[in-house]
Amino acid sequence: MTTYLAKCFGVTAVLVLLLSGQIRATEADLETEEFFDTELLKIMRCDARPFALGILLYLQRAWRIDVEKREWDVGDGESCWRVNPSISFRNNDFFAVCVSTNDLDLVRLFPKFYWRGPGAGQYYKFSLVSGLPPTELAKWAQNNLPRGKYEVSVNDWGVGSSELKCSKP
Repeated sequence: MTTYLAKCFGVTAVLVLLLSGQIRATEADLETEEFFDTELLKIMRCDARPFALGILLYLQRAWRIDVEKREWDVGDGESCWRVNPSISFRNNDFFAVCVSTNDLDLVRLFPKFYWRGPGAGQYYKFSLVSGLPPTELAKWAQNNLPRGKYEVSVNDWGVGSSELKCSKP
């Protein structure tokens, strides 16, 4: 993974992540669905701040998101991309992902993934966007993410769409 990161983002970015202990995956890990599912489950349980760089790199490497253009720049420094094909996670499909971070080093080192605008909120967020209405997504989440600290809310991307998110200060 370090070789790939160095090519995309430069040696400085790789060194910062290695020293901070935030890179836990090998380059081979980024090629496997098992890594993706495990990381996604860990983030969506929302026990800690969501660190989604591994997920974003996986989606980028698989050509499932185009990081050169964000589909949506939602307020407060949140970046969103449509995922093609959709993410199938525990028998549910999610058509988009959104991220934001309060970590200015990540913003500076990975501007294709993260940005901060003036007055942006002070939080870390990762969300999956579903075509299900919020009540159905909440039922799915209760069955598939027991004891999770996630939130389910309405999303503006279409009638009936909702998002499953982990957001921490």
